[in-house]
Amino acid sequence: NGGDPNFGRIAQAAGQAMSGSHFAVDIAVEGIQVMSAGAEVPLSDVEQAALHSAVQAPEVEFDLTIPGEGGETEVFFSDLSQAYVSANADYTT
Repeated sequence: NGGDPNFGRIAQAAGQAMSGSHFAVDIAVEGIQVMSAGAEVPLSDVEQAALHSAVQAPEVEFDLTIPGEGGETEVFFSDLSQAYVSANADYTT
């Protein structure tokens, strides 16, 4: 909904979920690598434009890779609009 490829929030949430463990994540947004080993990947102007365009889509794929062996999971989440939140907060049942 916000159309902002703020991958730092994704990395921060993953860190919290790992109970304070220190690790270096890789993050790609719609196939564009934006973080590698915990550091931001510098993007060219063309890549930056492609990233901003990609996050305007109704569905956006963020790939988060945490080093080490283990399982794999797929998580779906929603970015609710202010209009949706307001419409559902303005009445009682």
